[in-house]
Amino acid sequence: MVRDFAAGRHERVLAIGKEALKRFPEHGELLKLLGCASYACESYPEAVHFFLEAAACLPGDAQTFSNLGNALVKTGNIAAALEAHQVALNLQPHSPECRANLGHAYLSQGERLLALEQFWLAFDQDPGNRELAALCRELVEQTGDRQLLLAFCRLNVERLPDDGSALAVLGGMVLLEGDAEEAERLLQRAVACEPGNAVAWSNLSVVLQGKEQLEEAVEAGYRAVELSDHWAVPHNNLGLALKDLGRLSESETILRQAIRIDPAYPEAWSNLGLTEQSQGYIAEAESCFRKALQLNDQYFRAHSNLLFLLNYSSDYSKEIRLREARAFGRAVAKMARKYSDWNCKPEPKRLRVGLVSGDLRNHPVGYFLESFLGSLGSLGIEWIAYPTNLQVDDLTARIRTSFAAWHPLAGLSDEEAARLIHGDGVHILLDLAGHTDHNRLSVFAWKPAPVQVSWLGYFATTGVAEMDYILADPEGVPETAQDQFIESVRYLPETRLCFAPPKTDLPVSSLPALSNGAVTLGSFQNLSKITPEVLEVWAQVLHGIPEARLRLQCSQLADTAVRERLLGQLRSLGIDSNRVALHGPMSRADYLAAYAEVDFLIDTFPYPGGTTTCEALWMGVPTLTLAGDSMLARQGASLMDAAGLPEWVAADRKSFVAKAIAFAASPGELAALRAGLRSRVEKSPLFDGKRFGENFEVVLRGLWDEHARNHYSTTKALD
Repeated sequence: MVRDFAAGRHERVLAIGKEALKRFPEHGELLKLLGCASYACESYPEAVHFFLEAAACLPGDAQTFSNLGNALVKTGNIAAALEAHQVALNLQPHSPECRANLGHAYLSQGERLLALEQFWLAFDQDPGNRELAALCRELVEQTGDRQLLLAFCRLNVERLPDDGSALAVLGGMVLLEGDAEEAERLLQRAVACEPGNAVAWSNLSVVLQGKEQLEEAVEAGYRAVELSDHWAVPHNNLGLALKDLGRLSESETILRQAIRIDPAYPEAWSNLGLTEQSQGYIAEAESCFRKALQLNDQYFRAHSNLLFLLNYSSDYSKEIRLREARAFGRAVAKMARKYSDWNCKPEPKRLRVGLVSGDLRNHPVGYFLESFLGSLGSLGIEWIAYPTNLQVDDLTARIRTSFAAWHPLAGLSDEEAARLIHGDGVHILLDLAGHTDHNRLSVFAWKPAPVQVSWLGYFATTGVAEMDYILADPEGVPETAQDQFIESVRYLPETRLCFAPPKTDLPVSSLPALSNGAVTLGSFQNLSKITPEVLEVWAQVLHGIPEARLRLQCSQLADTAVRERLLGQLRSLGIDSNRVALHGPMSRADYLAAYAEVDFLIDTFPYPGGTTTCEALWMGVPTLTLAGDSMLARQGASLMDAAGLPEWVAADRKSFVAKAIAFAASPGELAALRAGLRSRVEKSPLFDGKRFGENFEVVLRGLWDEHARNHYSTTKALD
């Protein structure tokens, strides 16, 4: 009968066995075999009967009780099944099979965590059982408990230390938790143990991108793609690395391959949009972002990318930008459970101010922040940093001492991040990202702080109703433009931005036109800002100054196809390519030195320069800018006004062209301005960190006092 059972002849086993049972009614092994045959024939009540009889004859046989438990589950008697499995486990506590069967019984009752406990213990007893490993991970994912999943993945690697797949999965989990260093170590081990593991190479590419080791990220990305040419994820990761490296044509090709593999992959559509945007294809980028949102209307990063894009072209009205921002705000609000009370004293000795940013490093936001943060530390503000990006560098080290606490949000869900901020008792929470990369605007929708403020990193409304204020200056946002924000506009008295001078002793050069015999106009702006309407105005300037040259520099110009397209656009406007010098990316030191080749900058619009404008002023180079009708479009005007150079602001395109021609015709005046510009702007509000910091604290204190008057009783307490 045993051979018949092994061969799957279960009906024959039952027929012969039942006859034999008449002669041997208390034969435990025969009863157990009949139970197994009945179970195989899906005669579960009969199986229960035989296993109960067998258990009476074999009270010390764990397998019989385990089989009985399985049969009872099939009949729906879960309570009795759990009891039978527990008896089996008591008889044989080191049996992974008995534990796994108990786990399945719990799972049939919907008790996922109890089931997971048993599966996990069973896997611990049988570490080579990949079926158990997969089942554990699936259950952990269903619970939504990331820490539990991380713990399981670590156990998996502990038991299977040379398993490339286990290492790759753990590396990906650790990366999601924000530990790039450990993730890289794990993933390097994974590819060493299993060089053909596409998951490991793909995850490693993501880690290297985050560390800005882009050449290595691209190499790892291509390995992943070669190993899995029908898997969209590594194509997407590789496409993003190529974009960041400035290899835009390759990036577009790879991302389109990802979309061909998986047309419903929103991340690939969004990243393709970023690549199109980087090449100056604004309409195409918009289409990609909208496709990503069509596929996933809760894909907040794509929505932020869309909102950011709308600032690049005058084709998008302020009404369109405001409408799209409000839609974003409604989307994040749906996912949040807003706090309505906070643990904050109405009259604190020092305001506790939280700062949410992914750019507390060598980044434009970091350069502006560094200028005044130190002076605020000795005044009435206690700073708490909430970095959303774990990249650190020398600037991070310099500013970190100004913070009383440093609580990274990277790897935390919105709910966890909001709970952390709320628990810190923050009075005012500042967002320094808006709709830029690494933003956590969705956390602000939870209202973890009583006063929430947008400042520095963005230049338009966030669309988030829970964002109370946006800080501006009167030049950047006239009162007539306040209707472009859902936030209440509050003014810093002189400038909303204060820039830290570059950490260099590079001197200001003499005016290049004096030795060249002709002016060199420059732009260091991202190619996305150099739209056809900008090129048309620049061409008018160059036609008005026939001897002038144009020097352009940005990361996208490393791509040959992009360079040729830009030169073709200029030729179509009558500008000979011999008058144009194109330069790709370079180190910050070389970039600053390159200002020695430029007499003055001509700005882009409606998206002007910010950091470049300030750095140029420090290097003695003024920027001719065009004042538009939005906070962003007036950014150049705001900066030049704060620097004491209002004459370098044009009211319209005609005035822009006329001013450029007039400045170029006066090299002596340009040389004199250049020679004294650094010392001049150093004393201006734009570079005076202490002055800015004092103004900033007054404004923040005023915002808190207003909140306290409106929300607290007249009884005051000190913290």
